[in-house]
Amino acid sequence: MFSSGAVLDEIVCLTLRHPASIAERRINVTDDPKRIVQRGYDAIAERYLAWSGDRPSPTRQRSLDLVLGELPPAAEILELGCGAGVPMTAALAEHHRVQGVDISARQIALAVRNVPAAAFQQGDMAAIDFPEESFDAVVAFYALSHLPREEHGPLLERIARWLRPRGLFFATMGVRADAGTVESDWLGAPMYFSHHDAATNRRLVEKAGLTVTRADIEAEDEDGELVEFLWLMARKPALEASRRIESDTRDPGASGPTRSAAILPSAHLPQPQAPWNSSPTRRSGSRSSR
Repeated sequence: MFSSGAVLDEIVCLTLRHPASIAERRINVTDDPKRIVQRGYDAIAERYLAWSGDRPSPTRQRSLDLVLGELPPAAEILELGCGAGVPMTAALAEHHRVQGVDISARQIALAVRNVPAAAFQQGDMAAIDFPEESFDAVVAFYALSHLPREEHGPLLERIARWLRPRGLFFATMGVRADAGTVESDWLGAPMYFSHHDAATNRRLVEKAGLTVTRADIEAEDEDGELVEFLWLMARKPALEASRRIESDTRDPGASGPTRSAAILPSAHLPQPQAPWNSSPTRRSGSRSSR
């Protein structure tokens, strides 16, 4: 079930519950990071839902409104890291067909109860696969940071394949590099986080073949602490950005036809928009608030 590779012998454990008393200590980890995430959310699912589901932040509400405004009618949407389905999945499912994926069995059970109109699947977002051009949108709210960052690039490439032409990608990503850390007591359970810096995240999205249309860094208040996230929106081009047209020509010095190619100019693509809000620099997103 878990595609991520090697067991981590040692990773830094950061206790970030109170910023005034941040402590670093090294612990032995004898498990796959994804098992930490799975067991953690299985253990805290109800507590997490009470903490995050009933009080969506203004930033999260704005992002949800933005996504809803960009979707075609009756869109088919994949949500990675759907959690218990509240509030994001539920809002998306009001007018669209949503399929949610989460690594936690308990979270999926809650999502099935909370959003009966959507379909759900327990699984590792880095291991699942879908046919090409299956979705009008793929969204991931506060979820990618639970995936080892070396798997982000390959996942983004698969997301680009799953999207239909002009399909929408929207995700919450990290702002500063974190090779992989565990917060020892995150709402009552250990939790794993890993992400690239904001510039690398944008570069990976573009490398996957998507066109970034927004990339805003915003800080959210989480229990009195400002935590930064990169809110990124991108689209799959309506046509390939460049395509090769092959035509048969005859080389005067050859006895048979040879192939020559002409490269068409890039299709017109939307330009990035200005950030919808400017926020002070604070700690990079290492918590999730799905």
